[in-house]
Amino acid sequence: MKPKELVEIARMLSTDQNRSLGSTRHLAAALLLRQALEDAIDDFWQKELPAMESLSARAQLITLPFYIEPTLAAQVQFTWYQLSATCHHDSYDLPPPLHELESAAETVTQLVDSAPTKPST
Repeated sequence: MKPKELVEIARMLSTDQNRSLGSTRHLAAALLLRQALEDAIDDFWQKELPAMESLSARAQLITLPFYIEPTLAAQVQFTWYQLSATCHHDSYDLPPPLHELESAAETVTQLVDSAPTKPST
């Protein structure tokens, strides 16, 4: 699936009022958003600088401000760390609030929209 498709599924899941899902729907949405963000980063590097794909996520995130607008790069870094912490939750942790999930979804969308359009060579 493409990152934007994962974002849409995460948005639908997080706003679903089906009580049988309980708070797990927010955790599932966070997992989908993290996958979407990682896929968007992979897609970005594949188009911009394919050699970056073999590096760690941390190295990719540190390098990102040199290739996209620094404010967006900072937001991507923050969102990745936030979603990673959420996805590695303990049973006593509260699920992420809806506004954090929506902010993460918006960050992924912005990253996808800012991706270079040149074909990979």
